[in-house]
Amino acid sequence: MSAPLSTDEWLIEKLLAHLRAEGYSLRIQQWYPARVRQLLNYCNRNGLSIETVRSEHVIRFLRGQYRLSRKRYSKLPPFQQWRHRSPVPSI
Repeated sequence: MSAPLSTDEWLIEKLLAHLRAEGYSLRIQQWYPARVRQLLNYCNRNGLSIETVRSEHVIRFLRGQYRLSRKRYSKLPPFQQWRHRSPVPSI
């Protein structure tokens, strides 16, 4: 018998099942869970349960991701354009 999944892993598994069931490409099936895992890690570091996350938390997370990306790749579009390409849905 396998060990029970953590809440975060359970959410990732549920997302993967949805992506597969809806016929999303393999690339999306690999990309989205990794990005959602980053969001869940952000929530855990900031003491946020998934039920308490609001749009401002997601925006703060995305701004942090944007800053990291700007350090890595100096030429990026402005934040508003960049965030619309993010797999985390705009709220």
